[in-house]
Amino acid sequence: MSDLAQIARTSQASLTGIVGRLEERGFVVRVRSEQDRRVVDVELTEAGHAEARRVNVDIASRLGPLLEPLDPDERIELLRLFRKMTSRAEPGHPCT
Repeated sequence: MSDLAQIARTSQASLTGIVGRLEERGFVVRVRSEQDRRVVDVELTEAGHAEARRVNVDIASRLGPLLEPLDPDERIELLRLFRKMTSRAEPGHPCT
């Protein structure tokens, strides 16, 4: 949970509430580690995987028209720039 809170850039308390709501909707389950009972992992359920796929399809359908005017080289450049921008958002990076 602490790793997930760091990735989500939120407090562990806020993330606990978010995970609780996702759990109520059946999208995730909390699983205690066999090695260390203090550790709680969060796993997607089948419903969670289905919802993630649905959201990805929705995002792709919204981005398609925005990317349409770009030629292949411009799309590659845009992807390179997005990767450069988001590399600083990764956990452990000095800017996070």
